[in-house]
Amino acid sequence: MFIWSWLACAGGEPVTVAPAPGPAPTEVAPSLHGSHSEHMAMMAATRDRLRQELGAAYDAPVPGVGAPDTSAGKAIYEAQCAGCHGAGGKGDGEAGKGLNPPPSDMTDAFHARYYSDAGRLQIVRKGSPGTAMAGFAGPLTEDQLVAVYAYVAAFRAPITP
Repeated sequence: MFIWSWLACAGGEPVTVAPAPGPAPTEVAPSLHGSHSEHMAMMAATRDRLRQELGAAYDAPVPGVGAPDTSAGKAIYEAQCAGCHGAGGKGDGEAGKGLNPPPSDMTDAFHARYYSDAGRLQIVRKGSPGTAMAGFAGPLTEDQLVAVYAYVAAFRAPITP
C-alpha cells in the first residue's frame, strides 16, 4: 500500500482524497487544472469502471512492472506516447498541448498511483473515455502493452513521507 501526503497536480489548499486500493483518506493538495472536485470525480469514475472491467485482477500485480530493463518499452513509448505525454512523461508533449483534459503527468506521485498497475495497463489497452487517450490494444501486442507500461511506471516520482 502507498500513503500519500501533501501531493498534488499543482499547489493549493489540501483536500481529503482516498487512494485506491489503499488506506484511509489522506491529505493532498488540489489541482489547478479545472475544478478539483470535478477532476477527482472523473478519476473516481474511471477507477470504478476499471474495477468493474477487471474484477479481482484490478489489484493483482502486473508481471514485468518494476523490471530493471525497460528498453523495449522505451522504444514503444518514444514512438507511440511521447508526442502527447512528453519524453519524460510529464504530459508536456507537443501533440498534447491544448488537449482538455491535458495528457496525464506520469511523474506525479499521486496521479501515477491513483489507479492500480493493472488499472493503468487497462487504460493503455482501451484508452480513457472523455480524454484524447486512445487504446493501443490491437496496434500493440499484449507483451508490448506490458513493456510500455513497465517503462511508464518507472516515471513515477518517489513517495516521500
